[in-house]
Amino acid sequence: MGLNLSAEQKSIVKIFNSISVYIIPAYQRSYSWDIDKCSILWDDLEYTLEQSSTDGYFLGNIVIAKSDDSDELDVVDGQQRLITLTLLLKALSFFDKENDDIKESMLRQDRRDKTNTKQVIRSYVFEQNDNEYLKKYIKEEDAKKIIADNNKNIFATNFTFFYNKLEEFNKDKNISNFSDFLLDKVYMLPIVARGEDESTANEKALMIFETLNNRGMELSDADIFKSQLYNSALNDKKQNEFIKEWLELSEFCNEIDISIVDLFRSYMHIIRGETSDIGKEIGLRVFFTKVHPLKKKEYSLVSQDLYKIALTFQYNNLVYNNNEPNKKLVKWIQVLSEYKIQYVKYAIITYIYKNSTVDDDKLILSNEKELETYLIHLIRFSYFYGSTTKTKFKFYEIISLIMNGKEFKFKIPHAREYDYLGSLKNGYILLANYLDDNQDPIYPYKFDKILYQTDVKSLDINWKNKEYYNYGETIGNLLLLEFTKKRKDLLKRIDSYEKSIIIDTSKLSSQLNKWTYKDYRERHKVLIEKIKIFIEDNDAIYS
Repeated sequence: MGLNLSAEQKSIVKIFNSISVYIIPAYQRSYSWDIDKCSILWDDLEYTLEQSSTDGYFLGNIVIAKSDDSDELDVVDGQQRLITLTLLLKALSFFDKENDDIKESMLRQDRRDKTNTKQVIRSYVFEQNDNEYLKKYIKEEDAKKIIADNNKNIFATNFTFFYNKLEEFNKDKNISNFSDFLLDKVYMLPIVARGEDESTANEKALMIFETLNNRGMELSDADIFKSQLYNSALNDKKQNEFIKEWLELSEFCNEIDISIVDLFRSYMHIIRGETSDIGKEIGLRVFFTKVHPLKKKEYSLVSQDLYKIALTFQYNNLVYNNNEPNKKLVKWIQVLSEYKIQYVKYAIITYIYKNSTVDDDKLILSNEKELETYLIHLIRFSYFYGSTTKTKFKFYEIISLIMNGKEFKFKIPHAREYDYLGSLKNGYILLANYLDDNQDPIYPYKFDKILYQTDVKSLDINWKNKEYYNYGETIGNLLLLEFTKKRKDLLKRIDSYEKSIIIDTSKLSSQLNKWTYKDYRERHKVLIEKIKIFIEDNDAIYS
């Protein structure tokens, strides 16, 4: 596909006063420039003008899609700067009131009917009410009414910033010089991709957009993916359906406190699993733009997949938060959450995604018992190998097995020692407590140490001969709590431990008045043995 491009540096007056109008497509990000960015722009403009009014100032590229059958220009990249310039021009219009070029840069009059105007820039962004603010403020003839909305929305806030700067500038400088400089000496480079229709033009522009942004310009992965899916929906003439579904998905993600990028990262691992890709992981953006491009997929199927993944996250969160009647699932999910390598999360999400259906917006598990068994094997695998990034390739293999309908069962390859637990110590003490069938899961849970270094001075001579670093971070010195720990001396904490609903903690409290090094060693040995049997006994049944 030939790109059919044109690129010509143009001044602001030529960009804004052409016969075309600029459309910010629905899939784009809402306006988000803050005062810091506006301040940088103002300082640059003022500095350049003061140095030499004849020198120009370059404000960067904008990427535009232009179809042969319309005078509208779709802004694929550069909408933040265009809206900011519009707000600056609006503020300037209250100081340089006779300048028709400024007025025409915001509202274009009909050639014959001067009362009929149209916005030079219109926003169709569907995630915020950008165009309502643009339309309202562009047409407002009283600056005080816009300023009255300061701090209510970002449009009024940025307008007020520029208005105040111009008011200060106008006290001892010629505002006409600033207007002429802004209109005639500030430049942008519109890169225009043309196509016979809107869909073709947008596809070409998006290719440029992705190329530019892969080379360092600021843009989130979610924006790239949204634009690709929007383009796919546009090809199917279903852009309105896409807008509705995307908004619903975004709102749902906010409700369950996950990001759109979280969904796509999980989606990547699901696709990798389906295709038995267990090799080195590539960047998320490259995966969905080059390897498995979203624009070549039917957007409705992708939307369904993403929504199901979101439901999977919701279910996982409900289980973790102890809002699930199957208490064994709660225990195992919580233990796995303490395994800090992120790939275990994808292994859980993938399994639930693969082994569930969606019915009336609810996730229905195929078999809870099988999920229990899978989670147990996942715990044994994760905690046997420990917290190392080398395990990620083993997780790729597990995900591939699951997505291809195969069973994952872990059998230990060799014996190992469990004295040093490293960053997984909290997970091990949680596991040791949850291996007691009588211990109900709790949320939220906390961790504490029996002895802090300051406690040692009040203990017998046996402790004073031991180096704290040899036992301070070991499982024998750790406790599980259901309340926030209190940094008090050990003897002052015993009462709160006694009242704990954690069986091990409450039981231990009766020994802590005379806690000896021998007691600690015995506790450490018992907990380690319990964990070792769980991890290494291939025939043990816990579900």
